[in-house]
Amino acid sequence: MMEETTCKPDYSNSMAEHLGIRFLPSTEDAVHAEMPVDHRTSQPFGMLNGGASLALAEIVAGHGSVNFILKKK
Repeated sequence: MMEETTCKPDYSNSMAEHLGIRFLPSTEDAVHAEMPVDHRTSQPFGMLNGGASLALAEIVAGHGSVNFILKKK
């Protein structure tokens, strides 16, 4: 069973909120999140925009880094 991470930053008024990124229950070793493919994240052709994919990766990696740092303290 996955346990919620202790780090819960406020993502209001952020790129994560704008893109609809939602964090799911995560483990100590992995951060789980999802992002919709809709008008905010897709190309005019309806496919996921590569920049949105990179934004998701950066936001999730940053979230995981904070969890890692807090765990080491």
